[in-house]
Amino acid sequence: MQTYICSLSWTDSGVVTLNQTPDRRAAAKHKADQLGIKIKEIYMTTGETDMLYILEAPDPASVAKLVLLMGASSNVRTRTAVAFTADEFDKMLKDIGIVPQPQ
Repeated sequence: MQTYICSLSWTDSGVVTLNQTPDRRAAAKHKADQLGIKIKEIYMTTGETDMLYILEAPDPASVAKLVLLMGASSNVRTRTAVAFTADEFDKMLKDIGIVPQPQ
């Protein structure tokens, strides 16, 4: 399974209804389960991003469905990135002929 990092930022309507956050989080977990996605961690953060969801998913389409549903609520804006471990990244470098330097 691939790891994805989704950063979410409150919209104005999301801030007004912050008291619904636990219910929204539970709904996201339920929908993720239905899509075969494991939510590994949820972090509440400060700054430009208000929440980080760390996901493991079988494919990008499943993640797209989840974040589309989250965004359709009008409570958050989402940004998603594929995450690679350092070992996975080093393998990609090796695969394209850029050999990582030993540390």
